[in-house]
Amino acid sequence: MEISFRLKFPHINRPKILAVALLSTVVYFISRFAAPDSLQTLVLKCVPNILFIYLIYQSANGHSLTTYAQKVTTGLCWATLGDCLIGSDESWCFGIGVVCFCVAHVMYMGAFGFHPVNPGRAKQVYGQALLALLFLAGIKFSRDEPYFIDFMVQVAGCGLYLLFLFGSLWRASAGVQTWSRVHTWLPDLRIQAAFLWIIDDIILILFDLILPIRGAWIAVMTSYYLGNALVAVSAALSNEEAVRGGASGATPDGFEYQRLSALHNIPA
Repeated sequence: MEISFRLKFPHINRPKILAVALLSTVVYFISRFAAPDSLQTLVLKCVPNILFIYLIYQSANGHSLTTYAQKVTTGLCWATLGDCLIGSDESWCFGIGVVCFCVAHVMYMGAFGFHPVNPGRAKQVYGQALLALLFLAGIKFSRDEPYFIDFMVQVAGCGLYLLFLFGSLWRASAGVQTWSRVHTWLPDLRIQAAFLWIIDDIILILFDLILPIRGAWIAVMTSYYLGNALVAVSAALSNEEAVRGGASGATPDGFEYQRLSALHNIPA
C-alpha cells in the first residue's frame, strides 16, 4: 500500500533554509554554553533537524515525496526524538534515545536501498566497525578496569549500536560503482553523511563517555548536523528531480535504483 505525503509549503530556496539551519545551530551552541540543562537548549537542539525536514517537504512543491525522501524524513524524525531523550540525566531515557538512533539508521539504510547487496563492501565496512569497537573497548578497560560482566555488557551494547551505525555506511557505499555510471550526486552526499555520523558517534563515545573532554560535544554536534544536512539535501534533490521528471508530479520511487537503471539503460 502506497502512502502519499502531500503538503504544500511556501517556496523558500534551499540556500536560505540551510542558512537558517546554520544560524539555529549557532544559537543552540550559545544556549548550551549559557544554560546546558535548560528546556530552551533542548528545544533549540531539535530546531536544525526540523528545518531539514521542512527543506525536504518544501522541495516536493506540493507533490508526493519520493520513497527515498520519505524514509530519510522518517529517519530524521527518529533522530530528533533521540536528541530529546539522549540528553536526559535519566539512564532509561538515554537508552531509549540510543534505540531511537538505531531506528533512524535502519530508516537510512532502507532509504539507501539493499540492491546491490555487495557483501564485499559489507566485509570492509564491518571490519572497520570491529576495529573501532576493539579500540574503544581497549581504552575503556585500560582506563577504568571495570567488572568483567559489566564491561562485556557495555561492549555488547556498543557493538550493537555500531552494527546499525556502520550499516548506514555499508548501504550508502554498496552501490557506488553502479551509481557512478549514471553520474548522479546521490552516492556522494549519502556516503559523506554516513561518514559524518560515524565521526560524530565515535567522538561521542570516546571523548564524552570514556575520556570526558570539555567541549567535545561541539565536534559531536557539528558533524551530526552536517551529516543530517547532507542527507536532507539529497532527499530534497530527489524530490526536485522527480517533480521535473513527471508531468503529474513526483513518483513514489523517483530516485530508486530501478528507475535510474531504466533511465540510463543499465542492466538491473
